[in-house]
Amino acid sequence: MKKPFVSGKIVLCCFVLLLVTGIESTWFDGAIYNYLPAASISFCSRKLNISSQVGCSSKLTGSAGILWMANNSDDVTHIISETTSRDVMLVLDFHLFINVSLMRSVRLSPIVTGLLVFSPLPDFDTPPFSESSGCPNSESSFYGPQHECNVTPMWNPAGSEYSSIDWPFPVALVQDPNDVIKNDLLKCFSHYNIQPKDDTRCTVEINNPMAAVRSTTVCNRRQYLMSLQPFKVGT
Repeated sequence: MKKPFVSGKIVLCCFVLLLVTGIESTWFDGAIYNYLPAASISFCSRKLNISSQVGCSSKLTGSAGILWMANNSDDVTHIISETTSRDVMLVLDFHLFINVSLMRSVRLSPIVTGLLVFSPLPDFDTPPFSESSGCPNSESSFYGPQHECNVTPMWNPAGSEYSSIDWPFPVALVQDPNDVIKNDLLKCFSHYNIQPKDDTRCTVEINNPMAAVRSTTVCNRRQYLMSLQPFKVGT
């Protein structure tokens, strides 16, 4: 059972070390922070299966990293293979996200703190994709996975098993039909991150923390305790 926060947010900022107080801080917030429109963002959520958790969540205070935009699989491989101590927020298109082997490498990277995935345009021909497995619900079958799934053709050839993965970072899907958001990110990335002149960097933060209890027993116990009427002990 998941306990989602009502909404999440994605923040684009140019990171500069500033010490400000009072009314000055409000001006600087408006100058360096840019909140992406919530209506354009869909967040991967946290879920529980029988024995463990799956899905995605940001850190409680948000997950942030230096913006890196990838145009192809070679870009992604280059970014995650770089020996750097800095956290990276990876921005890529949908056709790269559905590359299962590529995303396996991304999940294993210690520097990736989140994924910002741009949804394909309506006229873009994307390969078949399903977040379920190649043999959905096989564990619930009376016949068992071996008998149920050992068939030709496969039940779900486009299955990626993404829905059964515990992603180590938040993932957000961006609907951007006019490329407005992508162009803003590209400008910030090109100006501050490709050939930086100082320590100023363009960073992205995903703030969509989700929490889950560890088992059904604990969840039911919590619901029972929360349903009890509060009482006060008098003196």
